[in-house]
Amino acid sequence: MPAELRKWLVLGVVIVVLCFSLAVLTMCNARKEAAVARSEAKVATGAANAGNAAVGAIDGQAKAQGELEAQERINQGNILNAPDAKTDAGETGNAGRAALCASERMRREHPAYCGH
Repeated sequence: MPAELRKWLVLGVVIVVLCFSLAVLTMCNARKEAAVARSEAKVATGAANAGNAAVGAIDGQAKAQGELEAQERINQGNILNAPDAKTDAGETGNAGRAALCASERMRREHPAYCGH
């Protein structure tokens, strides 16, 4: 085989090997980027789910608190509007009224009843 032909043949083989190597590296890089994108999508989905769960928990807590406060207002109304609500019940009744009034002063809902 002539030397000139051998040089061109070696150059062709080197070019083919370089093209093949470039194709393999490109394919590996694309697979790596796809894996990173899938991982980032999983993290984003997890963060969104955690946020939704937190919002749901806060909404549930706010609803429960609202229901509790509504029931407390009903109970207080029943106590304050009972037929004998202002009748002296002795020392025990006065202690109960004092406790209720202390609570009312904190909430400032029925200050006229407690006289403060």
